[in-house]
Amino acid sequence: MTSEDNRIRDHDRPLSSRGRNEAAALARMLQARGWIPDVVLASNAKRTKQTLEEMTSVMTDLSDVDSHLYGSLYTVNALDGQTRQHIEECLLEVCDDERHRCACIVGHNKGMEEAASSLAGCAVKLKTASAALLQCAADSWKDVLGSHRSDLNRTSREEDYGAAAIAGGISSRSSKGGLGGHYGSGGGLMWTLVDVISPAA
Repeated sequence: MTSEDNRIRDHDRPLSSRGRNEAAALARMLQARGWIPDVVLASNAKRTKQTLEEMTSVMTDLSDVDSHLYGSLYTVNALDGQTRQHIEECLLEVCDDERHRCACIVGHNKGMEEAASSLAGCAVKLKTASAALLQCAADSWKDVLGSHRSDLNRTSREEDYGAAAIAGGISSRSSKGGLGGHYGSGGGLMWTLVDVISPAA
């Protein structure tokens, strides 16, 4: 890396060729599992946008979904324990219960690991270009967003080559297929961790 590259602001750092390949591979893994987002929330960092471009080259339906870029999803990922709450606030702003049943959030560590761990109620490890798949049986996004807070606070800091993702979906409580949510000690619906997937070695 040249001294000129070193001066590039982190926000404007491009996705590496490795990151592009892994983003496309992750999209293939999501597609194979039937996790096709119909709403996307993402950091507005350059490499995150490029991650979505590579994913869209594989999951062509992504080009037609509601996509929202947030500068705040870039900055909040560096703050201890703040990412989950911010993701929930953003989802509540944009999610429509009729049109949006699967959301994909693309951001950066360490915040994405913390958010996934808090939602799942257990420690979730997210490598670069990996995704935590979470599901909950509920009638509305409002039923499962903002109703539960975890005191789990992970402080690991890893070099971030690209982006990590959380894919979350809600399904009707009467649905017989798929995994459903469970109830926490406070009675609120919680998310079920379905899988953590990654093409990274």
